[in-house]
Amino acid sequence: MTVVTVKENAVSLEQRITNLVNGMEKLDDIVDRYPGPGFTDGLYGEKGAPLKAKIVREDALAMAREGRNLRVGIIGRVKAGKSSLLNALMFAGNDVLPKAATPMTASLTILRYTDQDMPYAEVEYFRPEDVNDMRQLAEEYDSRFTVLLAERQKAAEERAARPGARNVSQPDPERLSASVKRELDTDPRLGGAKDMYARICDAGGLGDKGGKTERVDGRDLADLQGKLANYVGSGGRLTPFTKCLTLYLPIPSLQGVDVVDTPGVNDPVRSREERTMEELHNCDVVFVVSPAGQFLNRQDLDLMGRLTYKDGVREVFLVASQVDGQLFGSERDKHDGRLPDVLQGLRSTLATQASNTLAAENATNQGLDTLKSQLAERLVVTSSVAHALLTQPETEWDDTVRHVWSLLRSGYPAEFT
Repeated sequence: MTVVTVKENAVSLEQRITNLVNGMEKLDDIVDRYPGPGFTDGLYGEKGAPLKAKIVREDALAMAREGRNLRVGIIGRVKAGKSSLLNALMFAGNDVLPKAATPMTASLTILRYTDQDMPYAEVEYFRPEDVNDMRQLAEEYDSRFTVLLAERQKAAEERAARPGARNVSQPDPERLSASVKRELDTDPRLGGAKDMYARICDAGGLGDKGGKTERVDGRDLADLQGKLANYVGSGGRLTPFTKCLTLYLPIPSLQGVDVVDTPGVNDPVRSREERTMEELHNCDVVFVVSPAGQFLNRQDLDLMGRLTYKDGVREVFLVASQVDGQLFGSERDKHDGRLPDVLQGLRSTLATQASNTLAAENATNQGLDTLKSQLAERLVVTSSVAHALLTQPETEWDDTVRHVWSLLRSGYPAEFT
């Protein structure tokens, strides 16, 4: 990459950041038209520390002089909206990133720019030692299942045998078994390994693919996406063997930027978890994505614990995604259906919840400390459905978008007629 190209990319990045800031200020202006309590700080919090596009440009130029890209990490549980957020920010809402159908099919995905005319991907398969780790954890799952089932069976029998016990039937073995299985399946470590190992066994084992990296070429982005369904799709033939995926895309918005999209669970595969930790450690900024309806639950906090691996992550931002789903409950009633007031109230509620939750956590590093102290500036509220409503023709809306549009029209007729 030439010096001229680097400068052009830095200027382009500066312009995108400037546009973002201008858009935020424009939203503040809109909100100011609706007088009422709670609006003194503007829609995006305190205005005392505005985002500086010049600083972003200087940092980008400094990284270019070091010969490296700006590295952006995304963490969050499965179905948190990570892929939708990235697709909206980087790819004009197009579904470029593969979406994990289940926690166990989520792979570490890295996006990079290529100056080649056609996109391609590198698929890294699990190694034999990875499968052995899964097997050991699957055996631990089975042992734990046997112990828990016996304990529950004994406890149920003792309750039924107590003197004076009435209408207590003998325990149903099938119901007890299903209950124990549900409990273990929700454990990302044991349940994840059990599921992944079973998938690999059902697919006939690794065979000669173990530890190899395969290149997948596409004529264009759509062609590549179609081929990748075989490697990361929920029903893909090679999905059980895929460990990591690196996408090389000739998309200008990726110039000078690497994006690291991490698996949505604490990974049962030790080597991939170590690789994820290494990738996150090398990130300059990390976005923590959490659904507004189940904001900052235990799984989110466990994922954020990855950031304490080392102190390399300097900048952390918190994204409350899928906010459109929270516009029709108590906040709407509290503010009599005034949309700007509802948005402001919802954001204040989420900020308070995040502040209380993070204050109770002992995990710390430079990035998390800055997030805690500057939460008003670093909490972002998003809606990929709103982005789809804005950018997609109505003929392309899916059922979710149509449903939200119907709710908005009935819940906020002044804004959505």
